[in-house]
Amino acid sequence: MTEKEKAIEDETIEVSAESTEKKTKKPHRRRAIVITVVVLALLTAGGIAWKAHADRLMAEARADCAAASERLRTATNDWNTLLNGSAADAAKTDRKSVKDAKMLDALSKTMKATIPKTVSCKADSRTGVQEAAKAITANAAWYKTHAKTLSKAVKAVESSKLDKTVDDAQALYDATSGKCRTTRPAQACWTPSKSVTRMPSARP
Repeated sequence: MTEKEKAIEDETIEVSAESTEKKTKKPHRRRAIVITVVVLALLTAGGIAWKAHADRLMAEARADCAAASERLRTATNDWNTLLNGSAADAAKTDRKSVKDAKMLDALSKTMKATIPKTVSCKADSRTGVQEAAKAITANAAWYKTHAKTLSKAVKAVESSKLDKTVDDAQALYDATSGKCRTTRPAQACWTPSKSVTRMPSARP
């Protein structure tokens, strides 16, 4: 074999090897591309599913917070109605008109209670919305509890007024019991134990 023929043969072998190498690499590249596409598709699908799940949980949290806000609104209205209505009227009672003035002091203290701070459901995270719902629920409980306390304070003042009225009536009764002055003939004088008729004395 001449040098020329040998060179041609070597060149042919080299070209053949390169061609074989290219054919071997091509399927590997296709496989890598397919795997990459599949992985990306799975990641995308997983991301969409996770977002849908997160959105559903967020919607539930906001719904719970909205329900808590509605309960708070009702409790707040009840408190304000009582505070500006019967409680305000009872607070105007003169201290001399009640048997125990401490009832008025207790009423005044209850009316001046510091109300809770306003809480909003407008949070960016589900955790934030849930925390807001808890705070709103606590605020509603505060209004309900203090409304009951205020209602009792109002009733205590009214009861003390009634006690004072009864005591005054009893004192007046005790002061006049058994005493009767009359200028009319045959006018009856009433006492707790008996009723007598006092006749005017006859003049000679």
